[in-house]
Amino acid sequence: LSAYPVEAGEFVFRNPRTNGVWTARALQEDFKALCARAKVTYGRQVGGKTIHTLRHTCGTNLVKAGVNLKIIADLLGDTPEVAARTYLHPDRRDVTAGIEAGLRHQALQLAALDRAAGTAPVAGAVDGCPQ
Repeated sequence: LSAYPVEAGEFVFRNPRTNGVWTARALQEDFKALCARAKVTYGRQVGGKTIHTLRHTCGTNLVKAGVNLKIIADLLGDTPEVAARTYLHPDRRDVTAGIEAGLRHQALQLAALDRAAGTAPVAGAVDGCPQ
């Protein structure tokens, strides 16, 4: 976050117990305790969560919210290329929506070509797409 400096004496994260700086070690211990209370596996084993997991969750959520990769990279201290490679995780819904949007676009183009040529759509086609 060095690209976004804070006033002297301010912290990005404040330790709620001391109202001062939250050291990396104290933050890890508090996160570990929070995971235990939430019955979430803590640590680097498969399925485990760490403070670093939150970084990836934040980056992924920013991408899904449409935030520019340059801004995400600046916030997380990465290059845009690293941010893209690290935080772009299309899920099945993203892939399905992309395919459907592409098919709709193609159908509209085919229908426009049919209209321009004065021809009828292919028999059995719906919105210009063969069934």
